[in-house]
Amino acid sequence: MAKELYFLVGENSEVGDKFRIQWNDVCRSCRYNKICFNEKKIGHYYKIVEIRKPKSQIYCKLIEAPALLAVVEETTIQISMGSSSAVEGVSVLYSPITCSERQCPYIKYCVDNGQALTGRVRIEKVIERLDCPIGLDLTLVEVRPEPPERPPP
Repeated sequence: MAKELYFLVGENSEVGDKFRIQWNDVCRSCRYNKICFNEKKIGHYYKIVEIRKPKSQIYCKLIEAPALLAVVEETTIQISMGSSSAVEGVSVLYSPITCSERQCPYIKYCVDNGQALTGRVRIEKVIERLDCPIGLDLTLVEVRPEPPERPPP
């Protein structure tokens, strides 16, 4: 059985929520920072698979609120990208698509992927070509961010 990974999450978090691990200086002095950063990769995405109520209340300095203990696992995220770059197994430099079609059914994969994803990503799976309403040649892919250049102190 794989070792469980934990992270502190806000009280409104739900099983299935995804987030990206990012270092914040507020975390440096937190007595719980080992829960959030041990054995996890900065810049990678994680999904909440279970939420546990801690035995005693934990206060998160970053969100400035009580936190719950979540069991998490590393995961991928779906984004759109130019079809010419969408090759499974390849690492590419990604930046979100610029688009003003707010009613587009694919907007969440282009502009609003909700993760502020930029930088190098590894394409884990090519899913399908998208029928872009403004004529861009886009493909939906599942990616995993590449580690950042410098690990946190």
